[in-house]
Amino acid sequence: MFLFIDSSVLCSDYYMKGINFCLIKKTGFYIVLSEIVISEVKNKYSEVLQDGIKKTNSAIKGLQGLGVEFNEISNEILRSAQNEYDDFLDMFVIESGLSCPEPYPSVLHKDIVNRALSRKKPFKKDGKNGYRDYLIWRTFIEFVSNTGNETDYYFLTLNCSDFSDELDKKKLHPDLQNEINASPLSNKKIHYYSTLRDFIEEVISPRLERIEEDDQLSELLMNSEETFILPIMHFIESELSRLDITQYEIPFWGDKPEIKDIADVDIESVESVSKISENEYRIQLKAGANITFDSYMNKSELASLSKKDLKNINISNSNWNEHCLSIENDVYLDVDVEVLLTITESETYSAYPEIKISVIEIDSISDSSYCPYCPDYDEEDVDV
Repeated sequence: MFLFIDSSVLCSDYYMKGINFCLIKKTGFYIVLSEIVISEVKNKYSEVLQDGIKKTNSAIKGLQGLGVEFNEISNEILRSAQNEYDDFLDMFVIESGLSCPEPYPSVLHKDIVNRALSRKKPFKKDGKNGYRDYLIWRTFIEFVSNTGNETDYYFLTLNCSDFSDELDKKKLHPDLQNEINASPLSNKKIHYYSTLRDFIEEVISPRLERIEEDDQLSELLMNSEETFILPIMHFIESELSRLDITQYEIPFWGDKPEIKDIADVDIESVESVSKISENEYRIQLKAGANITFDSYMNKSELASLSKKDLKNINISNSNWNEHCLSIENDVYLDVDVEVLLTITESETYSAYPEIKISVIEIDSISDSSYCPYCPDYDEEDVDV
């Protein structure tokens, strides 16, 4: 089974250390990288690295102005990090068993121009953008054509706008699907995925040994405070402390919300346990936490809020300035967490197994208690 990924997927987890990539590698998939993807990702890594160092050095200069002694990050460190990442990608291709990255496709410039002029995907409607995406697509097509194995081929991208059907992002765009159907590749088992999560849930998860009723294992985990509960609680608190709530489906009022306090972080339940190998497990958890955040609101906006929304707002400073006031909001967040861990017999004389967590990730964050479609008042608010 081959998983051909484009740049957007690799840029979501540069070192492929997250749970999703761990599961992919442990279930027998060959991850296929092309020369163009490697070049794009190395370049993107460099841009992100330089931007991060620039912002960090700017913050350090601010601290130095306050008398705090910190050294700025040097260009030598930047070059070292870039070289280390370049080596990682090069070695990954070799260690994957495919020896070398997939080469650039043997497509004529004339064909590329005609493709752009005809406005076929992955070119955009203006015909100007899509050159590299088309080369990635053609690399995949040639890889499938040149590979004789009777197996499944998966094309995974996060770039829905250029590869997916406009009416259904889970489907390949008709321009690309028709290209497959009109070629000998129509006999090949080709699959398309536009989100990493869908690929994991629909392809990887069914390959894992699902442990549906192992209450004993769940009980063991929930009772393992030092080795299971506390590390996950600390991880959740750390992640929430730098959370940008505007990126999630969380109701907030005002502008520039910043988290002020995190309380009552709790692991509520073990939702599922899947066995990856003899001693390795994938655990999916339900957790929660109370957060308090500050924001600023125009005074006229406050007057337009419903009774329901007003219940969630505490005015901390009604005269922050002439036009705005500062407000405080309390929200209970539902947090879905995934964990990879090993459970082995204790090397000491303890009767309890030894639990070692290898990876923790937050899968989703939401506020399920908030309903934007519910009435703007409770029964107690209605005048009788």
